[in-house]
Amino acid sequence: MGFSVRIAPGIRVRASSRGVRTSIGPRAARIHIGGGGTGVSTGAGPFTYYTNVGGGTTSRRTTAKSTSRTTMTLAQAAKSHEAERLREAIDAITKIHQESFAPAVKPLCPPPPPADAATIRRQFAAAAVKGLPFFDRAGRKAAKAKAASDADARIEWETAQLRQKYDGYQEELNEQWAKLLANDPDVVLQQLASAFEDNEASAAPLGVSDGEASLVVLLPDEDSVPERYPTLTPAGNLSLKKMSKKEHDAFYNVVAAGYTLVTIKEAFAVAPSLRSVRIIAVRANSTDAFGKKRGEALLAGRVHRERLDGVQWATVDAPTILSDISDELLINQKGAARTLTPLDLSQEPELGQVMGTIDFDELD
Repeated sequence: MGFSVRIAPGIRVRASSRGVRTSIGPRAARIHIGGGGTGVSTGAGPFTYYTNVGGGTTSRRTTAKSTSRTTMTLAQAAKSHEAERLREAIDAITKIHQESFAPAVKPLCPPPPPADAATIRRQFAAAAVKGLPFFDRAGRKAAKAKAASDADARIEWETAQLRQKYDGYQEELNEQWAKLLANDPDVVLQQLASAFEDNEASAAPLGVSDGEASLVVLLPDEDSVPERYPTLTPAGNLSLKKMSKKEHDAFYNVVAAGYTLVTIKEAFAVAPSLRSVRIIAVRANSTDAFGKKRGEALLAGRVHRERLDGVQWATVDAPTILSDISDELLINQKGAARTLTPLDLSQEPELGQVMGTIDFDELD
């Protein structure tokens, strides 16, 4: 497994067990530098031609040496650049639980647009003098005066109609807000589903009852964790180092806890009267004979709203926070690496029933 990042248009860096490799340029004329040697590829559509660049003969020894130095310099620069990008990505993931959400507030319908007074007056004036002789000054003057009065009345009527529509829309919003505060299941479910639509980790509400929401969050698989992480060389330069099994599993624990916590925080923010949240963090692990995804539960717990008060989000890691604020936390970690392993649903029949209702294809 490797880690690939696009650092600029036409430039992509990939780190793998064979080293760091940089690709520069469009597919039709692309230069490859780094692990595996330097080469040039050309091609369009499904066909590609690749050839190594550089010399191997005695007569070209100087050129080969120069090319080698250039390649090494470019590869080191690319490695440092990728290490910086990877550090930023890892830092963002480890801090995802620190994200804050503005609490929901009573919605206000925007004020209605004013009636188009200029157009109304112009239309009434044009209609009033239509058919009157051009030289009938008195008749035209009287007609225009009446048209102005009629236009004012029309403007007043249209303004009242627009205001009535606005009041009706606001009344609907007021009713929805009152139902949200009363934890009406349908309204809370709709509110949560809308809030989760653009989340980094897919999440969905499963149900609402007695002020408690049941949620599911879909975690990425373990292969999403990069196999390398940024570190400093003795010279103080950024580099990439392969993760140990313990480091890999510890980082995945942070991912799982972080995605779970940020989903809980958002739920409490958008549904201000929820008293508690039950959440299941799941992961797709296989596909059945009909092509549908199946999954496994990695953790489950219950969190009361007041348990979030006073949490030191900026200084405490996600796994510690999740453990300290949860009631009935179900989590199975094994070995020195504290590897997350699936929960035994045979010991948790209610959780098994919930898992049976989750459509992993729809959640993904």
